[in-house]
Amino acid sequence: MRQPIPLSVTLVCTAGGDVGVVATPAGGGVRPVPVVSYRCPSHPVGGVVVRSLDVGDGPPYRSSVPAQDVSLVDVVARDIAASVADLAADGHAAAVVVAPPGYVPLDLIPGLAGCPALSVVSSVALVDATTAFEDLDGCDSFADRGLAVPRLGRMVPAALVDQVERADVVVLAATDEIDVCDMLQLDTLVRRLNPAARPVTVVGRATPASDILASAGPDGGAGYDEIGSHRHAGWLRMLCARTADDLPASEVGITATVLAARRPLHPQRLHDCLDGLVAGVVRSRGWLWLASRPDQRMAWDHAGRGLTLAPDGYWPAVDAAPADHSAACPGWDSYYGYRVQELALIGLHADPAVLAGVFRSCLLTDVELALGEDGWRELPDPFPAWLPDLNG
Repeated sequence: MRQPIPLSVTLVCTAGGDVGVVATPAGGGVRPVPVVSYRCPSHPVGGVVVRSLDVGDGPPYRSSVPAQDVSLVDVVARDIAASVADLAADGHAAAVVVAPPGYVPLDLIPGLAGCPALSVVSSVALVDATTAFEDLDGCDSFADRGLAVPRLGRMVPAALVDQVERADVVVLAATDEIDVCDMLQLDTLVRRLNPAARPVTVVGRATPASDILASAGPDGGAGYDEIGSHRHAGWLRMLCARTADDLPASEVGITATVLAARRPLHPQRLHDCLDGLVAGVVRSRGWLWLASRPDQRMAWDHAGRGLTLAPDGYWPAVDAAPADHSAACPGWDSYYGYRVQELALIGLHADPAVLAGVFRSCLLTDVELALGEDGWRELPDPFPAWLPDLNG
């Protein structure tokens, strides 16, 4: 018996704003593309999730999904699967699913992977052009906006950046409401954040579902790779290339800088210079190491006004490289091993020279470097203890 062909789903993620997707009106014998949209208010009435179904033949039908003794993500994922199965049974071949504001692709796609009724073929970031810069420079959480998201305390800038970086297509909506300069800046910033994505500009706040599908390609996309989607991110491409020259130099204020060094960072000076390292920076990511913790790798993750410094395991031992390390381990150094500072920064009117100067001021001086690892461990370190000291 032939298995039914799964319905092709394009997943749309948004950080909020007054933008959305509407079913394409029927006409010319072409059946409209249905749209299923979700919203998760922090204080729901009659249900934890509000669903809106728009099939293009009248006003959207809104309903509440009853509360269940499962996580919010599971509630949404299960309802998407059920709604899509109903659409497939009704003869639809494709649909657009708009995730609750603040959700990112990896919140939902793992839960949808085992659903035979659907196949997620593309991920689209829907950006409100009128609020994008304000959202990226803000410090709002989704709870501040009355919305529930899977991770408590998730910030709006972090979600917006994640949505753009993992998207196949970035739709900039309401571009008719901003001036040409702002439009050029936003378009350039999106291309920096995700050079692999296809940017699409839309006039108005309601994007037709047919335009969403058309932007994903003639086949609705070749299939979304949720595992490999992180490779779309501009910061990662910058670090892999060790340069910011993957795109032409910006003339509209968008800057991209790669900071790299072998010698360790002084923990106290880094702590004191955190604000200076993100001045004018919209997005930065990378890996660092502190002189006081020479075995530990630190992950740096920054978006808007939110900065997270977290442990990311241990560096391989300096003597762990094979004899022919120059060929087998191109990132290996005879003194530092694999330890390296690598930071990619994408900014708006940020000064790369100033950022580089702040970064250099945080590195150990020659006198401090001569103290060796035993001396480095005694340097003042205001950061919290993350991992056990391998020599402790």
